[in-house]
Amino acid sequence: MTTHVKVSDEQLQGFSDAVVAFWLAVPEDIYDTQIGEVPDWFGKAVQKDQDARNQQRTKRD
Repeated sequence: MTTHVKVSDEQLQGFSDAVVAFWLAVPEDIYDTQIGEVPDWFGKAVQKDQDARNQQRTKRD
């Protein structure tokens, strides 16, 4: 497969730096008491994960 996308070393380094900065800014631990409101899309995604996990547990039992 051929692509016409070109990325310079400088652009790649900038992207890498941004990814590292993002993960360094994410807290290692977070507790329920520290969370106010979460966005709807996030709450739905968490609920979907929990539902899937519960279904897997039900199948094993």
